[in-house]
Amino acid sequence: MKTFTFCFVIIIALLSLFLRPASSIYAATHILSDSTATEELATDRPDQTECSTVVPQGALQVETGLVFERYRGDSKRTHHTEQMGIGTTLVRFGLLSTLELRFIGEYHHERNVFFNEADIINQGLAESAIGVKIQICREEGIIPETALNLHVRLPVGAEAFSVKTAVPDFRFLCSHTLSDRFSLGYNLGAEFNGEEPGAEFIYTATIGYSLTESIETYVEVFGSKPANSEFNCTFDGGISYLITSLVKIDASAGVGLTANAPSYYVSAGLSFRLFR
Repeated sequence: MKTFTFCFVIIIALLSLFLRPASSIYAATHILSDSTATEELATDRPDQTECSTVVPQGALQVETGLVFERYRGDSKRTHHTEQMGIGTTLVRFGLLSTLELRFIGEYHHERNVFFNEADIINQGLAESAIGVKIQICREEGIIPETALNLHVRLPVGAEAFSVKTAVPDFRFLCSHTLSDRFSLGYNLGAEFNGEEPGAEFIYTATIGYSLTESIETYVEVFGSKPANSEFNCTFDGGISYLITSLVKIDASAGVGLTANAPSYYVSAGLSFRLFR
């Protein structure tokens, strides 16, 4: 409860800064301006590294898709777990040029496969989350473009997939332009589950490459360090295609590099923006 209260106070303090007029924000920080938001369709998918840009003010952006994961079973290999996220959706609304509102939700299907017993299946709405993305600064020299994601995960889904109480998470989102075609992005943050006192450390790093103006690819490593467990790490890659300036499709796949990561995953999705 103390952790949640502390994070809630931080969110309110940051919002009080970014809900000022743009001129006041610039005077206070000297690094933000109305031009920080880009008109390009920058999405948080298909990679796990969330982008450091906010959607344009007044725009509504939807990013949705499917993901299938398979997890290793026990050391005797008597079972394994298959999970599918159906309609995994992120909705983003540009409230200000430096601030977006965010909603996350999905329908989850989990199948525990036992070699000598009947399968156990759980399905239902997964936990939802609400939050904000705040643009902190633009890229300048070695200083990366930086933003901050703040979410609160809500206990509104099926019991098997939901937290027991509202819990916060955060990520710092950074990106560098390496050349006309190459880019570097990375996230660092933490999330809480409401049951253990410690936080789960989150990390991602990705290299993006633009094949053409419409086709982008990437390779990435990502994972986490739970409070009472070892680091896990996954390697993945993917491709996205810009059908129009406001519609994008994508596909990605990854393999676990550690025993406690998913064996593999595959995903595909669609992103589009309205009103801008």
